[in-house]
Amino acid sequence: MNNYDVDLDMNGRNSSSLIIRRIAKNSTVLEFGPANGRMTKYLKETLGCTIYAVELNEESAKDAAEFCQDILVGDIEKFKWLTKYQEIEFDYIIFADVLEHLYNPETVLTKAKTLLKNEGSILISLPNIAHNAIIMDLLNDKFTYKKMGLLDSTHIRFFTKNTLEELITNSGLEIAFETASYAEPSNTEFKNSYTDLGSSVALLLSEREFGEAYQFIFEAKHSASDLETDFLQEDTASLYIDTGKGFNELEKVTTIFNSHKDKVINFTVDSKIFNVKAIRIDPLEIALSLKIENMIVNDIDETNKVKHGAIIIGNNELKFLDSDPQLVIEFDESITLENVALEYKYLTKNYTAKNEKIELQTQQIQDKDTLIENQAQQIQDKDTLIENQAQQIQSLGLKNRVKRLLGMYQSTSFFRKEFKYIKNNPSSIKLGLKVLKSQGIKALIQKIKQVHTLPSTLIDNVYKYIEPELTDEIKSEIEGFTKKPLISIIMPVYNVDPKWLDLAIKSIKKQWYENWELCIVDDKSTNKDTVKYLKVLENEKIKIKFLTKNLNISNASNEAVMLATGEYIALLDNDDELTCDALYEVIKVINKQEVDFIYSDEDKLELDGSHV
Repeated sequence: MNNYDVDLDMNGRNSSSLIIRRIAKNSTVLEFGPANGRMTKYLKETLGCTIYAVELNEESAKDAAEFCQDILVGDIEKFKWLTKYQEIEFDYIIFADVLEHLYNPETVLTKAKTLLKNEGSILISLPNIAHNAIIMDLLNDKFTYKKMGLLDSTHIRFFTKNTLEELITNSGLEIAFETASYAEPSNTEFKNSYTDLGSSVALLLSEREFGEAYQFIFEAKHSASDLETDFLQEDTASLYIDTGKGFNELEKVTTIFNSHKDKVINFTVDSKIFNVKAIRIDPLEIALSLKIENMIVNDIDETNKVKHGAIIIGNNELKFLDSDPQLVIEFDESITLENVALEYKYLTKNYTAKNEKIELQTQQIQDKDTLIENQAQQIQDKDTLIENQAQQIQSLGLKNRVKRLLGMYQSTSFFRKEFKYIKNNPSSIKLGLKVLKSQGIKALIQKIKQVHTLPSTLIDNVYKYIEPELTDEIKSEIEGFTKKPLISIIMPVYNVDPKWLDLAIKSIKKQWYENWELCIVDDKSTNKDTVKYLKVLENEKIKIKFLTKNLNISNASNEAVMLATGEYIALLDNDDELTCDALYEVIKVINKQEVDFIYSDEDKLELDGSHV
């Protein structure tokens, strides 16, 4: 038994059945490569044809000879058949999976057509080298020959639909009919699956018109007035019937439909089935999206009883992410089943479902992580609040002591000037508390004495901000910078008071160095005033993104970085103000040397003029 001795299936859509359907009864046929004669037998016994054949394998030829008028054993490309059968005019000449085994198929076709009647046909079938299963292997750096199939190890030539058409045309023939048999990659000898690919690649392959065409079957003539085609793919749906034994393969009805063309799947039961407790429809054995119009059982609409394991999206669209989609109806009381029909608006195969399922599971994990992070942040915020309140309670005693101390000293002329200073500079109280807490009352008194001995001009200006001046010299320096990179200022925002946010943004707009952009990400603020302020901001240099859920400051900052297009990233809190020369100073450093990272901060002085 050779590789090509396979059973003949006239009910399926395969190359042999598709060829036989093109042959009229009582015809004279020349069959090349009949193997053991499975198709030859059908042509003789069922269609009453007279068959002549050419077979390379001697053992196979002995089996096929029983159904042949005459059979020649030998190499097709030796052309002995051309001389032997030159006096016979054939209605049909068959090359069923033969041409791919020849060195010069065009020469063979050209010579074979001389034996064909004027109205005769040459019927050809051959495998599609451009099948998606082979492309998937190539994407994985594989090209492996098999014992049989698309990459049969005895194949010499390879064809796509276009190259087969060219072969026939170059042989001086015209194509009268084209069709194909189909197989999804997972149902081929390669066992590949779309779900093993990335979403974009899987979608690209699945949309190829002939990506699942396993074999092409063509009919060619001396002259063809019209071209007939049949490239519609057939799908199989299954109806499982539970009569008390559960769903099983013995109580199953199948039907053929076309998911691209039809809008209904009809199941016809040969005879009434009694005591039916439930039914299950498996529309396809692949993940899919389905929009049901009606589910009819015994001419009654039972749509509202349908159970499924799909995700419901949009307008009641069912999205099945598993490769075994099921629609189940359980009946309150047993019924006698006669017919079932599934009417649908659309049914779409989903080749990227595995990736979508992974993405869904990943998103669910991320959502849980975010929830945990939010809960942890809430706990941390509460801990911080408690700690701050505890510090405030502790500081009350210190503050009262300072107030009593100031009250005592206020009556003396020695401290009146210092009291006036403290009154005008309330932030100095913090410093006083710090000294009192860490060094004691004597140290605080000493500090006050130091202030008393400082010149009044120094005291008055210790915490006074001196606005820098944009001189012509600085303007010329900025214009002369050789490096003028775009600075992307990153600002995460969450519930900040608009007045502080406004000051921060205004400080950016006042920058001497003007090549900047501001990237703001609102981290799902609940403060309506904050959101309102951001929505009315209009500036071509400002980009704003509103998150749909709170991601916390680090993730919000990352989202802001995604908006950035600058060469450098600057981080700025939403309630901080930049001095107008801030970016200028940064760019000045960048122009002096190669810089990857710059850190700057404010400078603080003690009352005696020393650095903090």
